[in-house]
Amino acid sequence: IVVCVALGFDSFVAMRHGVYEPDDDFGAGRQRLGCYFCNDVVAPTDSLTDRTLDQQCTVTRPGLAPVASGTAVELLATVLQHPRGGLAPPPPPTTAADSRGDGDGDGDDGSVFGAPPHQIRGYFAGFRQHAIVGQASDMCTACSPHVVNAYRRYGFDFALRAFNNVLVDEEAPHVAVEVADGAANLPPGYSYLETLTGLAALHRQTDRVMEDIEWSESEAGGSDFEAL
Repeated sequence: IVVCVALGFDSFVAMRHGVYEPDDDFGAGRQRLGCYFCNDVVAPTDSLTDRTLDQQCTVTRPGLAPVASGTAVELLATVLQHPRGGLAPPPPPTTAADSRGDGDGDGDDGSVFGAPPHQIRGYFAGFRQHAIVGQASDMCTACSPHVVNAYRRYGFDFALRAFNNVLVDEEAPHVAVEVADGAANLPPGYSYLETLTGLAALHRQTDRVMEDIEWSESEAGGSDFEAL
């Protein structure tokens, strides 16, 4: 079970990571909850160098950290008390009625603490809080089948390649990690994990689509586009 917390200046997210079923073959297409990195379209990078304090998420409102960490503790307790543990299904996302207190919003499914939400996002601007659900991405650089299968097969050799950002490790040439798009070398500007999971191929495909779009200025001052 993994529960993580992320802080912004006046907002936070506390979430539990989705887990694989015990008999999952890591690629069967079965839906599961996503992890913190599933919504990213790039691999993790240096988040401190050449960034301002607010971009480093080091400046927050005084009460944010205690509220976020307390929420995470209660989320973990709810998961542990649920009969299915980390596999517990989340309740439906909160609605406007739930925010006003007009709906039940508890998602009780027989557990003493109710159904544990997937993500809890809080905003000090307006003091709002929402429970949302996000499905796992098959191109996630942290939990996708590409990454899980590579780690299960190659262990620390795989981790070293991710750390060193190399597709072919001269120290372990026998380890032939299969990448999503069959690339033989790291594409310029992309990381090992982006190549492994197929994000690099997705980016290149998007770039090709953008190249086929011709932009023009309309007489009304707006911008139109036409696909070639």
